[in-house]
Amino acid sequence: MINTSLLYCATDKEVYDLFMASKRKMSEAAMLELAKSKGIFCSPREGRDELADFLASMTFDHEDIGHLLCAREEGRRKEKLSSKEIQTEMNLEELRTVAESLLAVVPQGESLKIRPEGGNCIILELSYSEIDYSRSRLIQRKEKTTEVKLYIENGTILSRYPADAKAKELFESVRKKLEESLKCEVSTRTVQLSDLNEASQRSQFFFSLMKNLKGFVLANVTNVKVDSFIEPYVQDEEDQEDSDDDQENDDKIRIREAEGEMLGVIKQVVLQGESVLTSPIFQDLQRRGYFLSSCVWQSKQVVEPYSLVEFEAAFEDSQKGDGFKYNIRGEYHNIGEKGFTKTRRPITDQEHREYLRNLEQTAYNTIEELHSPNAVEVGNEAS
Repeated sequence: MINTSLLYCATDKEVYDLFMASKRKMSEAAMLELAKSKGIFCSPREGRDELADFLASMTFDHEDIGHLLCAREEGRRKEKLSSKEIQTEMNLEELRTVAESLLAVVPQGESLKIRPEGGNCIILELSYSEIDYSRSRLIQRKEKTTEVKLYIENGTILSRYPADAKAKELFESVRKKLEESLKCEVSTRTVQLSDLNEASQRSQFFFSLMKNLKGFVLANVTNVKVDSFIEPYVQDEEDQEDSDDDQENDDKIRIREAEGEMLGVIKQVVLQGESVLTSPIFQDLQRRGYFLSSCVWQSKQVVEPYSLVEFEAAFEDSQKGDGFKYNIRGEYHNIGEKGFTKTRRPITDQEHREYLRNLEQTAYNTIEELHSPNAVEVGNEAS
């Protein structure tokens, strides 16, 4: 049986690699403090290489290695989320029974916990380890957790989970168990733009999403990513044959090459700053056929406390318009005439749930509007 909590006997080389690979989390000052904790005073003028080499020659027991690994552990970035709606009616107890049937098929080396949250939600928390062979042996194995939240809501099951492969795999396992339980296929609804193949439609989704959030007014767009559908023009054999005799075709080819030059070579552009949608650069990219594929924006509440909330949304596969992911980054508190706080603050769990649902519902409404024959364009003049 595989031991999932292996105890390493760290060599000098592995400890040295640990120090050298963790410059952001294990600074020279932290290394000096580590030496001091062992009763040794090193000169602050020593270079990182010398400090790492000296410290690696010291004796570290298992507890010491554990502290080192904790000290260099990367801070978790707030992951974007994905969601899908399963179109089926089921009460919470029935859903929990389906979820618990997964306990019997959890792969070796992984563990699954199921717990309720509130009166309409159950959480599936999966713990597993991931190995990255590109790292030093001591830090190759990383313990991770991911979770899928299932909400019973208006005759549907709303699933919400981190936009990573393991969480998607767990959701698919739940969906298959639901089909086994119901003895029929279950349909799912998700946000995707795969059938909207015009750049203007793709951008329109983000314009509408940012401006139609219930209870908010768009204040600022600070970061966007734009993509292009157009590939570089490559002259085929037929064009080559025609061009030998036809000067007009030569001119046509040069025009097509020139039009595709920027879009073909530069597939993706990221713009950061203030009011980027009204910047001349973005306006020019839009005219050239680029479309929005990712946005970070700030919206102000229209009721007290009038905070400035920062949202983000993107598509994992920008070309296909698939893999919608999003999150709430935090908020800037209103401080009256002085405007807003300079530092972004975290929001409460209740606010996080409410804002996420607002964003999801607005995204679904926007998709429906874009498919309507009477779709109305929402401009980007506000930001």
